Amino acid sequence: MEARGLKQDDLSAIVSQSNLSAILAGKRKINSALAGKLGKFFGVSPALFVPR
Repeated sequence: MEARGLKQDDLSAIVSQSNLSAILAGKRKINSALAGKLGKFFGVSPALFVPR
């Protein structure tokens, strides 16, 4: 997000503010469905968002 100059609000169509805040704070993990949406939004592989 930072590299692209995006704010949390820019991702509101993909994930709710509360869930995004929890993910960014490390309190919640990204599931495979959200990884797919984020991959499509950013134009990258969803695998980049899935923890190993």
